[in-house]
Amino acid sequence: MELQDFLRTDLKYDVKTLADDENLTREIQAILVDLNMLNPPVDGIFGPLTTAALHRFQVDQKSGEAGYLGEKTTKKLLEAKEANIPAAPIILKTKKDTILKSRPLQSSQLTESEKHYIPANQEFQILAYVPVRNHFRIAFKNNKHNGSGVWYIHEKHIEIFENNQLVASQASTRYY
Repeated sequence: MELQDFLRTDLKYDVKTLADDENLTREIQAILVDLNMLNPPVDGIFGPLTTAALHRFQVDQKSGEAGYLGEKTTKKLLEAKEANIPAAPIILKTKKDTILKSRPLQSSQLTESEKHYIPANQEFQILAYVPVRNHFRIAFKNNKHNGSGVWYIHEKHIEIFENNQLVASQASTRYY
C-alpha cells in the first residue's frame, strides 16, 4: 500500500494495520523525518515514536483523524512533503531533579531498570506528550534511556514549550 492509495477513498488504517505494512510505514516515516518530526532511521517499524510523530502531525495539521490514517491525513502528508515545511520543536524543561519512569507510578514502586535520573534545568526536544495520572507520557525526539524513547515524568517537575510559549505545566490543559 502507498499513501496515494488513500486518496479519494474512505480507507482508514489504525496503528496496528499501519505497523503491518512496512512500505507504507517507510513512506510515512520519510515524510515525518523530512518535516523534522521524527529522527532517522526510516526503518519500516511503526512503533511508539512513529506513532507519536504521526499524532503530532495530525494535531498540528488539524486533520481530525487522531488514532488512524485516512484520506485527510494522507492529503496533508503529501502536501507537507511538497511544501517541506519543518515543524517547530517542542521543548521539555526540567524544573527540578526528577526521574523518568517506565510506568506512571511512585518511584519507590519501580525497579532500578524502570527509572532514569534527570537533573534540573535540562532541555529535551520531544515529539509528543499526554497527561496520565499526575504524569506526562513523553515521546523523546533524540533521547533514549534504557533503549526506550517513551517515558513518564511527574507533571510538577517539568514545563513544555512550543514556539517559546509555555503550553503544558502542572496547571495547563493543552496536550498533544
